[in-house]
Amino acid sequence: MDASPSFDELERRVKDKTLRLVFLLGLARGGTTATEKFLYERLPFDAQVNEPSLLGPPAAGVSRAEATFARVLAAVEAVDAAVATVVVKEVTNKVLPAMVPLWARLARWWIIVIRSPCLQFESRLKSMLDRVDSGALSEFGVSPDARALRVHGEVVVEAHNDATWREAWAAMKA
Repeated sequence: MDASPSFDELERRVKDKTLRLVFLLGLARGGTTATEKFLYERLPFDAQVNEPSLLGPPAAGVSRAEATFARVLAAVEAVDAAVATVVVKEVTNKVLPAMVPLWARLARWWIIVIRSPCLQFESRLKSMLDRVDSGALSEFGVSPDARALRVHGEVVVEAHNDATWREAWAAMKA
């Protein structure tokens, strides 16, 4: 992993005991955001950073690690307290494997969120269907009014009459 001045500064603050970082991790659509919000609203956190690795590609010449940790450091620097207590939430499909040991060096506590796989899959599918239904994918040939919804050429939801995939989905949920 490339050197990251922001990581180095965060680690210095952890070692100096001026930063307490809670790292919350889970699968996408697994309830991590709800957990993060619940904890932040009810516990004495000074700041929260939601998916720092997802906030867009780094600028030219900046490593992904630096861009990620710079976002966390910015939140820490905005805290007006002798000791900053910060919750950082990431999802597993965004955290590079090489970043895990770095997070381990920073995190005082880890919270791993595990959700029922069936509910998680349903949430992910609903999220995809909402995007299709909004027309956001029309330019890619995915129509909200099609009889079948396909992902990578495979049928995910299909109506077996004159209904649309949306009506088939509603019937499945009834």
